[in-house]
Amino acid sequence: MGLDNLTAVAGEYELSVPAEGELRQALGEAMSHMLKGLRERGCTMMGHIKGILSDASSPPLFLSITIMENNLRFKGGPIGGEDRLPLALNVIVADVDEEVIDDMLGLSLSRKFTVIRN
Repeated sequence: MGLDNLTAVAGEYELSVPAEGELRQALGEAMSHMLKGLRERGCTMMGHIKGILSDASSPPLFLSITIMENNLRFKGGPIGGEDRLPLALNVIVADVDEEVIDDMLGLSLSRKFTVIRN
């Protein structure tokens, strides 16, 4: 497979903060939904899904997925001192159009959060 099949999408979102202690779980469920949707839409290879959440009072929380079987890992945090959190995501996958990836990100995140797209 050549690099011409790869699509990269970067997005910035503002998320509502779920109840204390539920942020990682909510992100995990949203990313599982995202991966399922990508597979259903023909994704053949995962480059990565990388993200960073930050607020004014906590160290940033990083998330990373590098295989389609969902090896979601978190590093950093904790997060949760604010009502809303900025989330920056970068997705690189094969055989899925940019528009589909962007739609899947919004749909998957909105299942668990109130989302504002920046």
